[in-house]
Amino acid sequence: MLDTWFSSGLFPFSAMGWPNMDSPDLKAFFPGHLLETGGDIIFFWVARMVMMSLELTDKLPFETVFFHPMVKDEVGSKMSKSKGNVIDPLEVIDSCTLKTLVAKIENSTLPPNEQKKSIKAKTAMFPEGIPACGTDALRFTMLAYMVQSSINLDVKRVVGYKEFCNKIWNVNKFAHFNFPEGFVANPAGVASMQEHLSLSDKWILTRLSKVIKSSNQNFEDYKFGDMVQDLYDFWWKELCDVYTEVSKPQLKTGSAQQQEATLNTLYTCLDVGLRLLSPTMPFLTEELY
Repeated sequence: MLDTWFSSGLFPFSAMGWPNMDSPDLKAFFPGHLLETGGDIIFFWVARMVMMSLELTDKLPFETVFFHPMVKDEVGSKMSKSKGNVIDPLEVIDSCTLKTLVAKIENSTLPPNEQKKSIKAKTAMFPEGIPACGTDALRFTMLAYMVQSSINLDVKRVVGYKEFCNKIWNVNKFAHFNFPEGFVANPAGVASMQEHLSLSDKWILTRLSKVIKSSNQNFEDYKFGDMVQDLYDFWWKELCDVYTEVSKPQLKTGSAQQQEATLNTLYTCLDVGLRLLSPTMPFLTEELY
């Protein structure tokens, strides 16, 4: 009988029709480009896949290995069903009642006194249970944690990024409210309106240019934590908190050319900003775009 890690080591090519080297799937999908996995199974899995692929196909199974940190609970303990500290992603995405959270602790193997402490902490943290945060907020949270060596997943942080999703939704509503009926962005872009751009228009376009450069570079370098932090800062701190506020006077009292320049600046920021966000928040950005 083959053990789990032996059969897993065969996975990159055995799932593609091997040993038939003429299999269409094998030719199309093997070798792969990127393997994403936890750093705790480098020897158990990654090394075995490399050795078996070289031995049986004479090819490396992938070019790059991306190791993510281990996901633990909010206090840094390894998640375990026996401890009752497992965070089910579906409960965060779709919501979970306090009763369900308490039941998980009561059905764990924790001593009675530890159960009482854990239940008290959960009740204080989520008196109404976990609110529905959605897939995008959870994904964005996990990427934000990538700057750390381990992920101590605090559901409150997911709730915070849910509010970030709402912020993105609201700034798009603000734009649509201000776009006149039949508005079409200038095909020549904001570059053709230089003389009518306000100082705030030029500032936000500069910030947009900076976040484009940093996002592309961090994505290529697998620095996802830095990437989402830059995107968060641009959308919330710069576009929503500053630019939309300072642009209101120009949209109300500026000349026709100034208003057009500001509207096109806002459109450009949303158009490019949503595309930058798309890999991290595909559902929200697709709906808004």
